[in-house]
Amino acid sequence: MPSVGRVTPLGQARFRLTNFHPAVTPQAPQKLSAHSANLERILDSAQDAVFALAHSGNVVFWNPETEQIFGYTQEEAMGAELANLIVPKQYRRF
Repeated sequence: MPSVGRVTPLGQARFRLTNFHPAVTPQAPQKLSAHSANLERILDSAQDAVFALAHSGNVVFWNPETEQIFGYTQEEAMGAELANLIVPKQYRRF
């Protein structure tokens, strides 16, 4: 069966399911939109730190619990290198 979709980051740490194959079902876009909204609610209300990185190591998602654990707001973390946020300077190798 073909892949229905994937999660892609949007600005301000929001996600959207994209790249769906419309031939899967005619309702695929609406279902993906609903799943995207559910994913957003789950990630925003998680009691664990949830973050996502780009291939470059830069933060593309930072949920509220991650703010509490690491002390950086979403605005401070977005686009920053994760290592610069959570690894003390004396332990960095670069």
